[in-house]
Amino acid sequence: MSTANPYRLCPKCKSHRGVEEFVCANESSGVLCHWVLTNEEIHDGQPDPQPEAAQGSMGTGEAQVLHCPNGHCVSEGDLICPECNAELQSLTQTHEIAGWVVLSQLHTEGSVRSRYRVRRPSDGREAVLTLYSPGAEPDTTVYDALKKRVPRDHIAEILEFGRWDERAYEVAEEILLGSLVSLAIEPSDTATICRVVEEIGTALASFMNVGLRHRSLSPDKILVRSRDPLDVVISGFESGRLSDLDLDIESPLELTRYTAPEAIMGGVASASDWWGLGMILLGILTREDCFAGINERIFLIHVFANGAPIPTGLEPRLEMLLRGLLSVDRSRRWQWKEVRAWLDGESPPI
Repeated sequence: MSTANPYRLCPKCKSHRGVEEFVCANESSGVLCHWVLTNEEIHDGQPDPQPEAAQGSMGTGEAQVLHCPNGHCVSEGDLICPECNAELQSLTQTHEIAGWVVLSQLHTEGSVRSRYRVRRPSDGREAVLTLYSPGAEPDTTVYDALKKRVPRDHIAEILEFGRWDERAYEVAEEILLGSLVSLAIEPSDTATICRVVEEIGTALASFMNVGLRHRSLSPDKILVRSRDPLDVVISGFESGRLSDLDLDIESPLELTRYTAPEAIMGGVASASDWWGLGMILLGILTREDCFAGINERIFLIHVFANGAPIPTGLEPRLEMLLRGLLSVDRSRRWQWKEVRAWLDGESPPI
């Protein structure tokens, strides 16, 4: 979409958006950008034209022009298209990123990052490298806090972070048992659900102790370190921020169905992570039926206006937990104090 005056320039996908859009609706490869535009400057006048894909010529001696699956120009060695974030699988063979040899590309939700299994040539250690899209800049102070102040029991160990080819990257320990999605927990398995709540809850409590806000909690970022006993850790800190305030203002890198109402408008609060836990549990308890066939953008608007769709007929204590975690009013939303009491069999006020 290209708009005439006035307009906002989306810093994530670089498209021109009309001022009536509060969240970027640009779509690429079926994925919405979702960048919050409310803090972006409004420009007047005709926007500069979007750059057209350069055309190669035959027999002129010019270098071959490479394109992504969507037709945008890319450079040799690119792993993702800088225009639409499409993955360039064919360019990853025998490739290195920041000295790590790429073994394979991993499935990734969203459009701000690509993930790869990698090996360090010096000692053969294998890990997971995350390469962020242009414009998606994790806060390096978050990595310092993770390495020095957060117990390794709660997070995937950060081995290295920095910049490569003008993009941010991180390397974390490889956890082979998959994510929370792979557990396929049954809604009737109350013991496992309580264990998940305790594991994620203690991790979020440790984040609160150092002023860390994850801001993008989702099932694919909860990794399973062991199944028996169940031990999970949290990964994916690209939207993470450090803050001592009850509420800061900063746009997230992307919005998902797990994003808290205040975060949709650019708020940074510790309570937002507890909403994420509530939405993860809602998915487990409904076998993801609550998300079936949804339009993510419309779903977020509905949640912002009306709250999360908590179904009837749930086991009473689990319904209590959901209603505590999914309070639209962040000041009344359950956090660790209430969740710990619930785990101990108490009934904190909703």
